[in-house]
Amino acid sequence: MSALYLGLAVVCVVGVSACLGGMYLILRSTPAVRRPDEA
Repeated sequence: MSALYLGLAVVCVVGVSACLGGMYLILRSTPAVRRPDEA
């Protein structure tokens, strides 16, 4: 049973880190696309 919880925890951590990483990349690249006049 503990192995199941450990696998679930690993999947949750990987999924959350992937979501945060994707949001960070999108938010970091959005201003350059949305406001090219400041470049």
